[in-house]
Amino acid sequence: LKDTQPEILKNLHTKFKLKNFPFKIEVYDNSHLSGTDAIGAMIVYQNFEFSKNHYKMFNAKSKSDRIFDDYKMMAEMIERRFNFSKEWKKELPNLIMIDGGKGQLNIVSKILTEKKLHNIDLLSISKGKNRKSSEDKIHSITQNINLNNNEKEFYFIQKLRDEAHRFAVSSHKIKRSKKMKNSTFDQISGIGKKTKYNLLNY
Repeated sequence: LKDTQPEILKNLHTKFKLKNFPFKIEVYDNSHLSGTDAIGAMIVYQNFEFSKNHYKMFNAKSKSDRIFDDYKMMAEMIERRFNFSKEWKKELPNLIMIDGGKGQLNIVSKILTEKKLHNIDLLSISKGKNRKSSEDKIHSITQNINLNNNEKEFYFIQKLRDEAHRFAVSSHKIKRSKKMKNSTFDQISGIGKKTKYNLLNY
């Protein structure tokens, strides 16, 4: 597939009327378990491959122990990504891809507009009816685009989304495992690893 990706990116540029050729793509997803240990994940695709040394994880900051608002989580992650507080944040992507529908897309678009980042293209991908991957929908600010699921571009966008999801879930599991290694229940004699795990999940 890598040999065909310059062509796929060229087709994406044309079909979605992107302002820029998508040399660098950042993809965003959220992960949590019943609102706990919420994290945001960013993956990077550039030079026709996943650039794993540029992946980033954002721990959700909330006054509550639980956060269920995916819109709020996405907004917080995008705000922090583009606050330019660190040197790496100054390297902008050509295209941002969001795992979500029009609602999340509009939130991200609003933040980019407020920050005067007008030259970054924006797309999202949402699950199809009954979460059938063959019916996934791709959204831009101006249109919903149904690519044929046999098209290489459709598979490529799904591949980006799935990698972001994989990284988000694995990062979330790492965060939870660290939390479970050091908890209040460690101070109580007679509570084993399995019981501690069940209590923390509860």
